[in-house]
Amino acid sequence: LGEAMPALHSALSALNSLSKGDLVEVKAMKTPPGGVVLVAQALIIMFQMKPAKVKAPDGKGKVDDYWEPAKKDLFGDSSLLDKLKGYDKDNIPPEVMQKVAPFEKDPNFEPDVIKKGSVAACGICKWVRAMIIYDRVAKVVGPKKLALAQAESDLNETQQRLAGIQAELKEVLDNVQRLQDDLASAQKKQQDLADQVKDCQLKLARATKLLD
Repeated sequence: LGEAMPALHSALSALNSLSKGDLVEVKAMKTPPGGVVLVAQALIIMFQMKPAKVKAPDGKGKVDDYWEPAKKDLFGDSSLLDKLKGYDKDNIPPEVMQKVAPFEKDPNFEPDVIKKGSVAACGICKWVRAMIIYDRVAKVVGPKKLALAQAESDLNETQQRLAGIQAELKEVLDNVQRLQDDLASAQKKQQDLADQVKDCQLKLARATKLLD
């Protein structure tokens, strides 16, 4: 989390500094720099959209074009910034992360590089990188959080069971104490009666002597 949260905060700060006008400027680019195209590609992947198929430069077959669909459906979307801020980062599909993860190691996908072509694309680049880091950390932290929750649940169950046993033990000890108190009371009563019998016997013996 020490790695993920600063990146996430930096990305959100970058997005908050952008305006819809900044996105319009990106959309208006007729020949976007390579870094901006990379950002467009990453966004298409993150939102699970399909690239357009265009004729390959060498004329042999077709290749994926990420810029046109990104320009039309993403940079042209007035709610894009809100969608980025509200992106479900805790449930990124594995296939999406598998495709976008390599961008983190791409030297051309560094924010400082992207910034030369577009400030808006730079902010989105930070966001993509933050999502990659967050997802990687979440895969480590997530199981630990589940394990912790299970451990806490087990502890709570054990404590409840212990409390029940302690309550039963207290009841048994209280019963034992009552029995001991009853025994002590009976023994005292027995001793008192024995003393009374002895006293009566002494008085009877003295009375007998007087009669003799």
